[in-house]
Amino acid sequence: MEKFELTDSQGISHKYSVMLHPASAGVRLSVQLVRLLGPTLLAVADMSVAGPMGDTDASSILEKVDSSAISGAFAALEDVDSDKLLAQIFAQTTRGGHALTSGGALNETFNNAYRGNYLEMWQAAVKVVMLNNFLPLDSISGTK
Repeated sequence: MEKFELTDSQGISHKYSVMLHPASAGVRLSVQLVRLLGPTLLAVADMSVAGPMGDTDASSILEKVDSSAISGAFAALEDVDSDKLLAQIFAQTTRGGHALTSGGALNETFNNAYRGNYLEMWQAAVKVVMLNNFLPLDSISGTK
């Protein structure tokens, strides 16, 4: 079990626990995320291989990334069922000891936790994706 802590929009800290996804579910989610985000990640990886990014802010990074990769990522997101995708990502995650999903769907714990608190939701989703290694960035970029 993996654990981490995030702070919400009110400055309150919340403890998360993550059981790594079983391989059968994880591989489906990994493939879906690579399809959605792969071109954009490759563009960012190519840029980072070309030179260090350092403390560059997000807008500077986006200016250097091929705009067709960014456009492709947004086009791919149009067809995504965000509730289903987030339910898959958070299927093995608790926040404050409470599951964020029930029966394969987002539940009231999720709704109450992230109402007006989307930054923490995205931070948690990224953390869960990284802990599960759903997007093996080192392999994708060829930097390992």
